[in-house]
Amino acid sequence: MGWADPRRDDTVVCVEEGMPTTLNPLYPTTMVDHRVHQLLFNHLIEKWSIGYRNPLVQKYDKLEDGKKFVVHLKEGVIWHDGEPFTPADICFTVSALLDPKTDSVYATPLQGTAGRLRRR
Repeated sequence: MGWADPRRDDTVVCVEEGMPTTLNPLYPTTMVDHRVHQLLFNHLIEKWSIGYRNPLVQKYDKLEDGKKFVVHLKEGVIWHDGEPFTPADICFTVSALLDPKTDSVYATPLQGTAGRLRRR
């Protein structure tokens, strides 16, 4: 899907069968959108065969029956503009997903979680 340009150490070239319809990760409509979003954005939770790993998260603590958990963010993670990545950013994204006006395909799995997202 992609390769590094051997003449440069800061470039990755990716080839897809089409153009993405959106770069907003809340509104993917095609598989190209999904694959491009996977390259551009880190997910808070990623399940891998070797367990959970994530460049944003230091550790996860499962609570109660495993349906609740605490996410401990890694220190020093920053956005492209140099601003720190914080729990408020996670709350903003989940709140946007839960807003009925957003109409994102990712909202359905989160239905019923309103009011249970808390920053510590």
